[in-house]
Amino acid sequence: PVPQLPGTNISWATYWLEGVSKKSTNADAAWEFVKYLSSREVLTKMYNIASKTRLFGEPYPRQDMASLLQADPFLGAILSQAISAQSWPLSSRTFDNGLNDKIIKYYEDAINSYLNNQPEKDITQNLTQGVTQVLSQYGLAN
Repeated sequence: PVPQLPGTNISWATYWLEGVSKKSTNADAAWEFVKYLSSREVLTKMYNIASKTRLFGEPYPRQDMASLLQADPFLGAILSQAISAQSWPLSSRTFDNGLNDKIIKYYEDAINSYLNNQPEKDITQNLTQGVTQVLSQYGLAN
């Protein structure tokens, strides 16, 4: 699990959602397919198939299945923190050319600045200002 400050229990979530366009001419069938994909049986099959080609399968998105992977050396920690996970607009490979990509760029710049021995105070100040600016641009800053 991610180390926590005293009195806190927060982790950050990033996830993909399945959906159906309201303009779809086959919305009912599409929703039935989404329900099928999220069934216990299909999720278990997808996990097992993925596990054969990499170190772990796709984590179950259902809370009622979390205990099935609790002992997994890779996914156990993630699933134990999922209950307290909060959404955060930072997900790679969205190619949104907007919120995610702009925030990622500020973190990339911060890491590169650190690797180039820039003062940590300057790095954190630039990172904080940049991320706050992006969040404000999208109406997400407090």
